[in-house]
Amino acid sequence: MVCPYWHVLEDDDPMKGNPNAPLTIVEFSDFQCPFCSRFYHDTLSQIDQNYIQTGKVKLVYRDMPLENLHANAFAAHVAAECANKQGKFWNYHDILFEKQIEWKSLSPIDVKSKFIEYSQSLSMSKSSFESCLNNPSISDEIRKDMSDASQYGVSGTPTFFIGNEKLGFTMLVGAQPYPAFQATIDKLSK
Repeated sequence: MVCPYWHVLEDDDPMKGNPNAPLTIVEFSDFQCPFCSRFYHDTLSQIDQNYIQTGKVKLVYRDMPLENLHANAFAAHVAAECANKQGKFWNYHDILFEKQIEWKSLSPIDVKSKFIEYSQSLSMSKSSFESCLNNPSISDEIRKDMSDASQYGVSGTPTFFIGNEKLGFTMLVGAQPYPAFQATIDKLSK
C-alpha cells in the first residue's frame, strides 16, 4: 500500500539516523506489544547496522499504544516521551523493550515507580521526569500519533511505512523478518 500522508507521517517524533537519508521508515509501535518486542530483538539491529548507520535510511518512532490489549502501554509511551524531552528517547526505548517482562504486569503505581527507576538508570533529572509524566501535552502528543495511525489504516502493531515523499510509502505490517525490510528498502533504493 502506498501512503499519501507524507506531510504528517514524520510529525515531530523521535528520529534515528541521518535526517537527510534518502528513505524513511516510520514505525507505529506499542512498547508492551510482544510483536513489537520481537521486531526490536530480531530485526531492528540489522536494519540499524545495514541501513541507518550507513545513512541510507532514517527511522521515525511513532506512538501506537494498544490500550485495550496492554494495560501499561500508554504509561510506557508517556515515559518514553518524557525521556525524549531529556534527549534519552532511544536509550529509554531500548530499556522498555529489554525489560518488557519486568514491567508489563505491574499495577499503575508500581509501573510508574519502575519507569522512574529506569529514568534514573539513564541519569535523567528525576524532578523533570516526574513532572513530565503528569503533563497533559504528552498524552495529547501520543493521542495525535494514534489518530494519525488510524487515518493511515494502521490497525495493529508494529506497522511500518517505508519510502519518501517522491516514491510514496510502502506499508509493512507485523514483526516482519529482516529480509522483508531488506527487499522493500532495496527495491525503493533503485
